[in-house]
Amino acid sequence: MTELKTKGNLTYRCVYRVIWFTQRMRRIFEDEALRNDLQLLLWEATTTLSVDVISCEILPDGVDIRIGLDPRRPLHKTIKDIKNMTAGGLKARHPELKRRMSSIWTYKYLASTEGALTEEEIAEYRLFQIYRGNS
Repeated sequence: MTELKTKGNLTYRCVYRVIWFTQRMRRIFEDEALRNDLQLLLWEATTTLSVDVISCEILPDGVDIRIGLDPRRPLHKTIKDIKNMTAGGLKARHPELKRRMSSIWTYKYLASTEGALTEEEIAEYRLFQIYRGNS
């Protein structure tokens, strides 16, 4: 469990587990160079946005991250900003991605407060992405 944080008159502990995937569930992060660059870009983005990274796993086809967030900053905007920053950085460092993929990330993501998601629910969400479409 993470520690409580205090900023001004606000004391909080808002921890989210967020999972998102690449367009069409492409397994682009099996490539070590892409995985390493994504890890660096995630660190840069979260530092810029003042987001605390508790844990981060780069999946072959996405990201599974636990973040601590100031409750005054909307989660949706934070995830959108992280995705935009990492996609832009990946395309700049790996121009071949521009030709292979019009967009790196799907618009969707799965989010839950800490401790509320089971591995079964995550597997179900992954299947939903595959069979329902993930754009």
